Amino acid sequence: MSIFQNVATEATKASPHVTVSGLILWGYTLSDAVLVLSFVFAILQIFFGVRKYIRDEKYHKARMREAADGE
Repeated sequence: MSIFQNVATEATKASPHVTVSGLILWGYTLSDAVLVLSFVFAILQIFFGVRKYIRDEKYHKARMREAADGE
């Protein structure tokens, strides 16, 4: 792996800890920080799930169209 991939991997691993620490330093309690991060996580999961569903549907329709054209 390159240095950039290593840095990106380590930054991704550290981001939840840094985010919670930052929220606590800004005056939020730990329960507020967990609530906010859970909400953000849920929104991201919905977004990526819908995006994957749409992408899979487009792929499936394209494959069906290719199969129909090949007959």
